[in-house]
Amino acid sequence: MSPRMIDTAYALRHFGEILNQVNSQAIPFHVTTGNQVIARILPATAPSPTTMTMAELDQLFSQLPSLGEEEALAFAQDIQVTRNQLMRSVETWD
Repeated sequence: MSPRMIDTAYALRHFGEILNQVNSQAIPFHVTTGNQVIARILPATAPSPTTMTMAELDQLFSQLPSLGEEEALAFAQDIQVTRNQLMRSVETWD
């Protein structure tokens, strides 16, 4: 179920009603100030949005498009440049 967006004023005025909906109907709420989400009210049994098993991660990766040969080479070069920069950064601490 997609979260219901509510502003802070509504959340303050209807907090008990919101908690009842979260508990009885498993409706998640995102509390906003302006256009920014500042809080989430979720059922206690809701899975964490950052929790993922290795099997789920593997499945996610398998659904992503593959890099072409040139893209893969450019990516490998970017990784090497980053590693070299990190190594120089570590050496300066010695």
